[in-house]
Formats: sequence, structure tokens, C-alpha cells
Amino acid sequence: MLRRTGSRRHFAIAVWAAALLLIATTAAADVNVSADVDRAKVRIGERLTLSITVEGSLRSAATPKLPDEIRRSFDVYSSGSSRNFSMSGGGVSSAISFRYTLVAREEGTITIPPIPIRVGNSEQMTKAFDVTVLPAAASAPARSRANAGAASDAGPQDISFVSSVDKDVVYEGEEIVLTLTFATRVNLLDRPQFDPPRTTGFVVERLPESVPRDEIIGGRRYSVQEIRYALFPIGTGEKTIGSAKITCSVPARRRSRDPFSVFGSWMDGRAVAIESDPVPIRVRSLPETDEPSFTGAVGSFEMTAAIDVEDVVQNDPVTLTIVVEGVGNLGSAGTVDGEDTDQFRVFDASTDVEPLVRGGRLGGRRTIKRAFVPLEPGALEIPEIRFTYFDPEGARYTTIRRGPFPILVRSAKTGSETPVVVGKGEVRLLREDVRYVHTDPPRFGRVGDTGRSWAWLVHLVPILALGVALIWRRHTDRLSTDHAYSRARQASGRAKKRIREAKTADHRYHAELWTAVGGFVADRLDAPSSLPTAVEAERLLVVAGCDSALAGKVRSFGDRCDFARFAPGETSEELTRLRDTARDLVKSLEGEPLRARSGGRRR
Repeated sequence: MLRRTGSRRHFAIAVWAAALLLIATTAAADVNVSADVDRAKVRIGERLTLSITVEGSLRSAATPKLPDEIRRSFDVYSSGSSRNFSMSGGGVSSAISFRYTLVAREEGTITIPPIPIRVGNSEQMTKAFDVTVLPAAASAPARSRANAGAASDAGPQDISFVSSVDKDVVYEGEEIVLTLTFATRVNLLDRPQFDPPRTTGFVVERLPESVPRDEIIGGRRYSVQEIRYALFPIGTGEKTIGSAKITCSVPARRRSRDPFSVFGSWMDGRAVAIESDPVPIRVRSLPETDEPSFTGAVGSFEMTAAIDVEDVVQNDPVTLTIVVEGVGNLGSAGTVDGEDTDQFRVFDASTDVEPLVRGGRLGGRRTIKRAFVPLEPGALEIPEIRFTYFDPEGARYTTIRRGPFPILVRSAKTGSETPVVVGKGEVRLLREDVRYVHTDPPRFGRVGDTGRSWAWLVHLVPILALGVALIWRRHTDRLSTDHAYSRARQASGRAKKRIREAKTADHRYHAELWTAVGGFVADRLDAPSSLPTAVEAERLLVVAGCDSALAGKVRSFGDRCDFARFAPGETSEELTRLRDTARDLVKSLEGEPLRARSGGRRR
């Protein structure tokens, strides 16, 4: 008689425990993360580039969420990302780089804290480092000068600061070139201090500065310097580009001679601050389109595509190189679409975005490399690719098509070392193991008391744990790859934390509360990452299916916060009630079945 012993039960438990341990350690890949800046010392108002790099054996990495400590000390603008992909020694190695432009606005030694990056189902942290921010070029102290320049105080006719745009009625996402022209006909005593304009509701990129020049204006010779920006509006409606400000020191005549002056000059320095006028902009919505390959590109673009080989062996990769370039913000546009196919396995080998300036306007070049691995021999075709953009000059959508790309795939030689890539539907039975025939069925007997329910639970617990582990891993994988899902899941926590940490004594109290509520709306609906205005937040909520009354409350709350920033004077009880209102709005919005945006497509 055959007997079962307790050792088999222990063996089964050990097998399940080992399986769970294997699942828990699957993501322990060799991955390195780092962060650095192109220079460690800047002045207020100057820019530096922050690069965050993830290297190792990985398929994807979530876009980093920069800590609030960075945004308190710098204005932050995304500068795109790039990826390099290589295969060697049978393994795959990737390097993903995320770039950000930081504009310093706070003096002192600023610590860039560790930045979390989610890779797979694990979170990696970069190392902290310091950046020194020096004060802007301060006005020189008043002193006597033996300068034979302008002999009288500078007046309105001697210094001007004008802001202008190339167009004030545009489509959403269309490029606007903002030019700030500073003209002076007096000798400046120091380097001017520049305060950039407020550009809420726009994606902003600084264009190269022009060379100072002399120009005759109204019969007078001026020294002219231009500062230029490329702005891309987010959302529709009436928007305003705020005023910019320049502070400088100009010569001024003393009323009496300074007897203590070493040089015996009658001239001294006087600080002058001059602001440009705000510029109103009207943003129109894009026309509706049924083209599925449109993912938000607005401008004028061209596309080329080519494969590296046309005759390959089965399972050898064919690289398709796609280059999209032109004028417009390619960094915010989506990818290039292509038809699905069962004849290839497709990998995005690398994607790189390079900013370019053409004719005084911001453009770019996006290079995409895709690897197509043929799964079967014969005459195959890599499907056609499409890229659709909206041309604001002609007010129409344009679709560029390239391909298809024919290739000849030869069968792999028997016994070759070419790795076998298993495609869809290729799992098949190769052979069967020998099954022995038992003429006499064995007799089993029970050893010990195994009828207790806890014995069955011992076998069920590993199965339940395995299911929980699989569900958790699917959740973490989606957090790292689905940006909209990740923002929506973390929106509530970020908003409540910001509301909780807002201090009533802080002059930014109202701005922090609106950042919490407005940021929650943007994260929940996967809207562009810049903070929406009260009007934009209401529009986003209504479009997403929110109750119109609740959307109106959000707008009223934003208007109140915006008004209070310029007309302070509320009591501590009113400030506390305002915090409670912010909490109630976030709680109410959590219960709304909102519909997020769909990849920027218009239908």
C-alpha cells in the first residue's frame, strides 16, 4: 500500500513560498539613476538644465515627479526626453534621459533633493546636490563718476521697454513669438535686472537672444536689445501675457557738488524700473477631426522614413528610422502611428527630440527608431506609418504617409545560433512524454488525521498570496507606464498634502490652496501639467462630465484665491474656512465620475 507522508505537504508549501519569493524579486534589475545640472552656479533669472538619467536593463521608466522643493526655488519647464537602446551579449540595455529647464528665482544655496523615479515595480532615488544662486546683477551704489555721457536725468524718451507678439489670435497649441524690446540712449551704470513676464496658461521656451544693435528711432540713436520667447497656449479663451520688468541704474545730475567726492563729479546713479504692457491673446479651439493619427501637433512639419536593410534572416531585426521636423512644439505632440501586424514583433528602440530655431521661430526634430523582428519567412511588408498635424496658416489638418516598406525574409538555417522569437500563435505541442500503463491500481491509505480545515487553508494561502502579488504587480506596472492613470491615482494625496501644509501666515497661502484644487483637476483629468486658471478648471470639469454647479464652485473658489492675493486682509477665521472649502471641493470632486482627456485627440 502506498502512503502519503507529511514531508510532501511541507514540500508543497516550500514550492509555493519559493514562487512568491521569485515574483517579489523579479523587478530587482540592475538599474542606475542619476541627476545633474549643466552648471552649479547661476544668478537669479538665469537658466540651467537639469538632466535625470535612468540606465540599465529596463523596458520603461515613469516620467519623474519633481519634488515641491525644486518648484519653490525655480520656474520649471520640461525640455523633452530621449532614449538610447542597445543589444549586446544577449541582453538589452537602455538609457532614458529626462531634461528640464530651471529658471532661478530665489537667492542662496539651493539643495536639489533626491528625486524619485519609478522603474518597473520599484522606486529608485537620485542623490541630492547643491546649486548656488547668486543675486541678480545689483545696482551699483550711488557714487560720483567722471563720465561725459548724458548730462541730464533719463526721461521717458531716453529708455523704453515694449512687448509685442507676432499674432494675437491663434489656435490652441499654435506658436506665438513674444518679443521684449529694451531701447536706451543713455549710458547704464550696471547690468540691467530682468524680471520675466507671467505666462500662466502657456508652455514657454526661451529663444536665443539677439545681438545688441544701434537703431534710429524718432530721429534719435538708441542701443536696442531684444529678449524673445516662444509661447504655446494651453486651452482656449482669452489669455494675457503679463508685464515684464527691467530695473537699471542711469546717470543723474546732482543738485549740488559733493565736496567729499574724489573725482569732483556732479553726476550720480539713479535706479529706474520700467515695465512693459500686458498683451491680450485670444485662443481658438482646433477644428474637429476624425483622423486617429492626430495627437496634438500644431505647426508645419515634414516626415521621412527609411529601413536599414531589405533582405534579412528570420528573427533578425530591421530598424525603421523616422524623422519628423519642422516649426512647432514637437515635445508636446504624440508619436507616429502605424498599423498593427502579426508578422512582426515591434520595439521602440529610441526616441530623441532636438530643439531647433528656424526663421526666428522654435521648431524641432524628433527621431524615432523602431525595431521590427520578422516572425516568418517570405516577402513581407512593414506597414505604412502616418503623422497628422494641424497647419494654422491654412487652418487644415495634413496627414503625411510613408511606406509600406517591403522586405525579403529568408528562413533561418537549422542549428544556427539565431535566437528564436516566439510570436502570436506559435506555441505548439512538440512531443508527449511516455505514459506508463498501470494494470493494477494502487491502494491508498490515510495516515494520521488530515481532515482538519486548517490543513486545506495551508494550501490555499499561497494561491491567494500569488493572486494578490499578480494584481499588485499589474497595478505598479500601470503606474509606471500609464501616465494618466498614475496622475489620477496620486492626485488626491498630493492635493490633501498641499492643503494640509499651507500656512495661513504665508503670503502664498491663497496660491497654495488654488494650486491644490487646480492641480487636482489637472491631474484627475490628465490635463497639461501647468496650473489651470479658474476659468480653465471650470471648462475642463464641464467637458469631463462634472456637475455644472460643482464646476462653478471650483471657479468661484479660484477667483476668490486670485482676488485675495492682490487684496489681502482676511481674518484667521476666514482663512481657516477657506482651507475647509478647499478640502470639501477635493472631496466632492473625488466622488464625481469624471472622464479624462483622450491623448489630446479631437473628435
